[in-house]
Amino acid sequence: MELFVRDNVAGYRLATAAETLEYGRKISRLRKSKKLLVTAKQVVEHLQLNMGLLKTEEFRVIYVNNQNRLIGEVVLSEGTEDQTAVYPRKIMQKCLSLNATGLILVHNHPTGDLRPSNADISITRKICQAAAALEVRMLDHIIIGMDGYFSFRENGILE
Repeated sequence: MELFVRDNVAGYRLATAAETLEYGRKISRLRKSKKLLVTAKQVVEHLQLNMGLLKTEEFRVIYVNNQNRLIGEVVLSEGTEDQTAVYPRKIMQKCLSLNATGLILVHNHPTGDLRPSNADISITRKICQAAAALEVRMLDHIIIGMDGYFSFRENGILE
């Protein structure tokens, strides 16, 4: 697997050995700490290296405690270039097993179009209902792309 970094001239270029090492250290630090995840930007910084350049959709769930500190992160499914399967029941089972009090949904759009699809909006509503029934806070659903992100909360889809 090759690592690419943003280049102000050409867009992206192959990372140097030093840059690759630094990104590896950053990922290691993130995995070792109980990262505080409050804003969409913090979540994107946490996951963009892992998800931004994927060629197929991946759906992750981040589980947090009352202080929004990371207590678990699960790759729920991997799909095709434009869809992946999501099961609210699996999300809530893991939430209960971790004693999580909040969750953040994250998936990528390899096409680069960050707008949520009707299916994205529909599944988010279903997961919100399941979370509410169990008194779990639904903090956000974030779509990550190579050049940015879309936050359901920041865009008024989640209240």
